[in-house]
This record gives sequence, structure tokens and C-alpha cells, in this order.
Amino acid sequence: DELKRGGRVIIRTAKTEFHGEACSNAALENEVSRQVADNIGEITLRILNGTRVDKLVVFGGDTLYSVLSKMRCDGVVPLTELSPGIVAARILSYPAGGIIITKSGGLGDKDVLRRIDEFVPERDENR
Repeated sequence: DELKRGGRVIIRTAKTEFHGEACSNAALENEVSRQVADNIGEITLRILNGTRVDKLVVFGGDTLYSVLSKMRCDGVVPLTELSPGIVAARILSYPAGGIIITKSGGLGDKDVLRRIDEFVPERDENR
């Protein structure tokens, strides 16, 4: 509903820590991380199928891979680098196309959200 009103939606996971044996089991930790990324990809696809989204921002390479896979995206064409590690690209072959802004985990300055905000206006004037 918020997207339909022209607002923004943030899907975020809570940071959790592995305790006991799980902490020493890298395979389990990797599987949990992959499953979380897949779930975020699925949730994102459901949102995209329910409303029009012109610009999508995704943090983290695993999450980006999952989101694009769920969208059955044929690829992206880089447009510009907003700052080191933050790239805006055109989405290929998704029904509505659109722009995706990506940020790898661990990259970006403290003002990363401000820079993205400057690139993504509150409401797209073409709507």
C-alpha cells in the first residue's frame, strides 16, 4: 500500500548471531545466509508483482543475485557509479524494466543512504 501511495518500503533482516556449535559450522552459516537471501528475493518479487516500482535499491551481493534470479532478469546494464561501490543500472527483460541501485556489503561511505536518496527522488514525476 505504501508503494502504491508513492512512498518507500525497506525490507531488512535483523542481525542475528550463531551460538554454540552453529558458530563453528561455516556450512550451516552459509546455508542460513543463502536461505535468507532467497526469502528476501521472493518477498521482493511478490511486492514487484503487486505494484509498479521504477527504482529498486538492493544491498548485498547474495541478496542482489537472489532478487534478480527471482525476477528472471536477463541482465543489467550499468549506467553510473553514484559513489565507490554503489552502482545504478538498467534492468533488462523484467516486464517493466526499471533501474536497480546496488551496494555491495561492506562498501560505501557513511553517507551512502543520502547519496542514494539524492539519486532516487521521493516520488517519480513521471507517475
